[in-house]
Amino acid sequence: MAGAGRRILPYPWASLGRASRLEARRLPEARAWIDRAVHLERVADALGSVVAGEPRIEVRRVRVASEGPHALSLPLRLGTADGAARFVVAPSASLAALLVARALGRRVPLVGAATAADPSIEGALAAVVLEIARRAGGEVPLVLLGADTRIGYPVAHLSLTVGVDGSPHDADVVVELATRPTAGLPAGRPLAELEVPLSVGVVAAIATSDAAELASLAPGAAWMPGEGWLGGADGTGTVWLATPRGARALRATLHADGRVEPSRELVELPWATDDVRAAATGAGADREPRARGAPIVRVELGAVSLPAADWARLAAGEPPREPLRAEGAPLLRVGGRALARGELVRLGGELAVRIVAREDESAEPASAGA
Repeated sequence: MAGAGRRILPYPWASLGRASRLEARRLPEARAWIDRAVHLERVADALGSVVAGEPRIEVRRVRVASEGPHALSLPLRLGTADGAARFVVAPSASLAALLVARALGRRVPLVGAATAADPSIEGALAAVVLEIARRAGGEVPLVLLGADTRIGYPVAHLSLTVGVDGSPHDADVVVELATRPTAGLPAGRPLAELEVPLSVGVVAAIATSDAAELASLAPGAAWMPGEGWLGGADGTGTVWLATPRGARALRATLHADGRVEPSRELVELPWATDDVRAAATGAGADREPRARGAPIVRVELGAVSLPAADWARLAAGEPPREPLRAEGAPLLRVGGRALARGELVRLGGELAVRIVAREDESAEPASAGA
């Protein structure tokens, strides 16, 4: 029989590159900072115009590090002119010698792989690197920082291979990921150019419950956050703008006409089992939750939707281009997941959410007489 005895081997999953969740979350941020300084797709051409060749740049490894890389060869500390981003560029001794020699029209010296970089060429090397960055056409020009400039951590550490005339050379690029309060979010690509709408919930109440109570919330039932409302007796006033599982929220004010006025203040906001008092900084901050360790329920009075570009400007401290408005029905959210949609009602003088429909389809259908 054809193929008999042929051995079937499992897919070599272990041979695939690996990235931690931290790296998957932070590396796009590194890309945004780099894009602010240079257009990555132009770097190879800019380098080729300096070395008079067709270089190839390959990223061998990218990792997020909580402490600084050691023994970098001739590290150049660079930053954007607006002070928002900082980098370390460290070519190997052979690449540094090649860059300077080609730029000056001199013979390229022979440099061994283990040879230390010549510190006397640091000034010329910095000029060459800045010229390459200029030709790569970033949004904000790069400037040379002092040798004693400290780079905050964590950082994204890129290990590169730069091929010139068939010879490979090593290089390292370190991107600072630490956020400085005055810098805001990167104003460059990709976030600030996206017009894709992004929605965040308008959290008006937060309280704890228990599994039995949540399972009993069939259409027609009402859930009362009690002292968990953040604002006034009608749900307006202080609210938090937050993603479903966001641990931080932007404080805002909800007006009676649906307008949402954001502030620049970020607050801690739990979405899983926790002590509500530890996060509540508005009304109810000193009040006991129903039970410690119980599921946390958020009441969202609709959502606010803005293009990604506008969220970036808002986080950087700029006012929204148009008034924000909360849209959509009230929603109960537990553990980041939508539990039920409803409507605001008043029971015995207290604001509550009457359930209209379950979102998780786990509740028993309401009886005909409900």
